[in-house]
Amino acid sequence: MLNVDGMNGIVSVNSVVQWLYALTGSTSAAIVKTSVRLLLMFVCYSECNSFLFIQAVSASSISKGCKKMYSNLMDLLKQSNRDNSQWNDACLFAMLLINKMLEPIPDQDTFYNAVDVLLEQGIDKVRSFVVLIG
Repeated sequence: MLNVDGMNGIVSVNSVVQWLYALTGSTSAAIVKTSVRLLLMFVCYSECNSFLFIQAVSASSISKGCKKMYSNLMDLLKQSNRDNSQWNDACLFAMLLINKMLEPIPDQDTFYNAVDVLLEQGIDKVRSFVVLIG
């Protein structure tokens, strides 16, 4: 995975990660694809970044007044039936981001809380479509 110059600066400022997550709710395929890909690079950069990403998603959800964490990613995955390669790429990156976010979590409670929220939003239903476009 490509490392971005200044990743330590991004790690130290959680509002940047919140902003990138907020961009995943955009209507532009290019913006969504780029922001999801940058978040994927952020999470893959270091295992502790997974926790920073979860904190950013939580803060973003609270500030947006949304009760469900990961709703931007789940909305993207639920609307993945678009006939556009950029949207399909964004969906693949979103699924990778979710997997990479969950992978390093050592605490079972945190892991199962995240999985439960994703299951409540229908990750099991969209997974089969994402596998088809992959």
